[in-house]
Amino acid sequence: MLPKNRKLTRHTFPSYRERRVTYDGKSVRVVSYLGEGPQKTLFSVVVAKKHSNNAVERHCFKRRVFSALLPLFPAFDHFVHGKVLIFPLRKVDTITFADMRADLDACLHSYHDR
Repeated sequence: MLPKNRKLTRHTFPSYRERRVTYDGKSVRVVSYLGEGPQKTLFSVVVAKKHSNNAVERHCFKRRVFSALLPLFPAFDHFVHGKVLIFPLRKVDTITFADMRADLDACLHSYHDR
């Protein structure tokens, strides 16, 4: 699980007008919003009901994403984007942990290459 100080809250959730960069992987879409100066990167996982009707599956997917993000924290500390949203691209029960982890790694490397 992520520490509470690294999660987006209702008040810190980005508006649709903020500048953003999108990365589409095979299993997840990563949308990152520019931050205001040096700060810790905040994360959120958004799972729509069309990807999973069951609330338990949605919460389980969120916990899997957060556990995949945990080892990547040192790389995200040097990240210029302050807020990161992660969306699944297909049904949650078809996304494996390895696919999700590979997408997050590829997203991080593509942002550092820019």
